[in-house]
Amino acid sequence: VTVRLVNNGGGDRIQVFDAERRYLYQFGRCGTDPGAFLRPQALALDAERDELFVADAGNHRIQVFTTDGELRRTLGSVGLEQGRFSYPFGVVLEIGGVAADPVGLPSTAIDGAGARRTLVVAEHSNHRIQRIDAATGESLAIAGGLGRETGRLKYAWAVAEAGRTADGTPRFAVCDQGNSRIVFFTFPPEQ
Repeated sequence: VTVRLVNNGGGDRIQVFDAERRYLYQFGRCGTDPGAFLRPQALALDAERDELFVADAGNHRIQVFTTDGELRRTLGSVGLEQGRFSYPFGVVLEIGGVAADPVGLPSTAIDGAGARRTLVVAEHSNHRIQRIDAATGESLAIAGGLGRETGRLKYAWAVAEAGRTADGTPRFAVCDQGNSRIVFFTFPPEQ
């Protein structure tokens, strides 16, 4: 199954295709109600738990669906505080502290069934990335903040896992659109 975002100003929805790229179905619509979208910007799939995380940028939230389109929960809301968002533009799913592979499965080195799920979210207008618990939305760490200096961002556009440091800490690459650069971040280990 292939999942695709459509965010063309009014047609905001998720489209699902089979392995041969044949259209199967779609869900969502333009709006602010639960299950609706205003500029869905990025996806992350947890295939093991059948959870699709959608960065619903214009509604300042992450919505979690089954791949059939059933809304399971909503994480965050608009704001500057921890656990809140301002235009979430990018999202990476971590399973047991390791970024999930492109089809949403845990690394073969991890037993994903009981592993904690976290999300790393790039926030365009809060100029930061935030790691949250994927079940509760609780903020676990924040990096960045507005500025041009080292470790600062101006309009975080996207985030991707970028390997690990020498000590094994996950590293993330952030598209720093306002400063025309890519910035690398790590978070402190979880307690």
